[in-house]
Amino acid sequence: MEPFRTAGQVFDAVRKNPALTKFIPLAGDLYQGYVELANPTEPRLGQRVLNAAVVGGGGALASAGTAGIDQYLAIPDIIGTVAEGVGADPNPDYDRAAALNIEHYLREAAYKLGALGEAAGLPYLTGTMPEEDAKLEALRKKYNYGPGATGVNATFGKPMTLMLPVR
Repeated sequence: MEPFRTAGQVFDAVRKNPALTKFIPLAGDLYQGYVELANPTEPRLGQRVLNAAVVGGGGALASAGTAGIDQYLAIPDIIGTVAEGVGADPNPDYDRAAALNIEHYLREAAYKLGALGEAAGLPYLTGTMPEEDAKLEALRKKYNYGPGATGVNATFGKPMTLMLPVR
């Protein structure tokens, strides 16, 4: 019988083998590509394939370019989504992490590419993001930033920053 591994042993294994820290984000990106391919809210197969290529492949390139640091923004985004799903109060820090998560921008880019394909007469692309996937649009409306922002406090053209607590 194999002994039970403690958290300290796992972190020792990661520290002794830094390839694990590079493999875990890549595995997450490949999984995200699979999730996009099997997305039940997207009815057209061509758009699902395009989404999988852009979100999964673009995420893998982002992970390679940032040595996996981009995955750390996905963790609070996922926590915020799960908390919202169980009815917890929304946390603005999770929203900011979601606004910095590259996966949402890649999905948005995939649908914009789909819109170009649809305009060119490719019937298997939609170019219309399902409401369930439109997280960036909801964040833009909530915080009044990005394309279509209006008013004195509009932040269009200004980068959105993640505010971290300072001790």
